Amino acid sequence: MITSRTNLVLASMMLAILCLAGCRSNKANWAAEEHSHPPLVVKLVPGDQLSISFMGADQLNMVQRIRRDGNITMHLIGDVKAAGRTVGELQEELTRKYEKQLQTQATTVTVEAPAPVFVSGAVMLPGRIDLDAPLTALGAITAAGGFDTRLAEVRSVVVVRHAAGKRRGYLLNLKPAIQGEEHDPFYLDPLDIVYVPRTTIVKVNQWIDQHI
Repeated sequence: MITSRTNLVLASMMLAILCLAGCRSNKANWAAEEHSHPPLVVKLVPGDQLSISFMGADQLNMVQRIRRDGNITMHLIGDVKAAGRTVGELQEELTRKYEKQLQTQATTVTVEAPAPVFVSGAVMLPGRIDLDAPLTALGAITAAGGFDTRLAEVRSVVVVRHAAGKRRGYLLNLKPAIQGEEHDPFYLDPLDIVYVPRTTIVKVNQWIDQHI
């Protein structure tokens, strides 16, 4: 169940991110267009929660969530870069780094909880959606219970993305997709925030100024 406290946290995250994006300059880096890219490459990303175990060395086993800097912190060896690697590549790296501590060279890394995306605004069940498979903005909204048809402005859905130390926003018109018309799907990246407003956003920067 999504509590009012969770809704408040998600709303606060959305406002903070939009504020940071808008305060850098009067021309924030927003794209008022449909954007699509190929399905996700299966590599670890910040936000993924990993279970790491070592055969015959239970004292080294641990659960770690990949931080925003892409690292995890391991017993004895400190920080290890995890983001951008496959599970197999990380297993090999940890086996190499723990070579002297392991009698059996066997390391297992599993993704316990994939990095999520967040859906907020005029949807029925706002909250986090696990990104365990390629997912579009419309798919995430559907997973969040769908649009609140009394309030949602489906022509002005906002996606906020953090990548390479920068925040970028996309303004999506999802009306054609809802009506079954041909459209370019917008695939989400880990930690994206999908926000469904209650009013049409004609100019994103102006909307930020009015609502922040």
